[in-house]
Amino acid sequence: MEQLMMLRFGDSPVDFSVPKGYEIRECRDGNSEDALGWIKACETLNEGLWAEEKFVSDMINDPDCTAKNIFLICRNSDGAIAGTATAKDGETPALHMVGMNKEFMGKGLAFPVSAAAVNRMIENGDHRIQLRTDEFRIPAIKCYLKMGFRPWYYQDDMQERWRGVFRDLGFNPDDYYAYDKTSFRKTVI
Repeated sequence: MEQLMMLRFGDSPVDFSVPKGYEIRECRDGNSEDALGWIKACETLNEGLWAEEKFVSDMINDPDCTAKNIFLICRNSDGAIAGTATAKDGETPALHMVGMNKEFMGKGLAFPVSAAAVNRMIENGDHRIQLRTDEFRIPAIKCYLKMGFRPWYYQDDMQERWRGVFRDLGFNPDDYYAYDKTSFRKTVI
């Protein structure tokens, strides 16, 4: 089954603040601690699929990602990497590989690190940003909606699938707009 997709249009940056005791920084190319911290944060997305070599080849050496576009949110006291989000450049800019280390989930850290990645794309002149997600990632979807992303009905079954997501979120689907291949419009459920 295809993943859900969301779009964000516009050049307004996402307003955010970093929780006390944390900082956001770019990944350091060639730094093994950053690579291992990123892998741990992304285990919730693809457990066991990443190794340091794959991170380097698929993220650092990908010209659409690179270390400067991989953001890490770290605990100040010990530098522990809590989470990550990537500003993926290219023909279709995307918020990519948003992951949180299980130890840091529920602390409000995904929003600021994701916002930093989105703002990087906006700084680069990208005004249409997409992302892929899954129905069960309810906290992530809530975060994306808060940043201005909206559902994209890019396949016929998407509207019904999003209906379930909104139900799980406790939201009224009629309060949200979705992109239906031509424009944003009120969802019709």
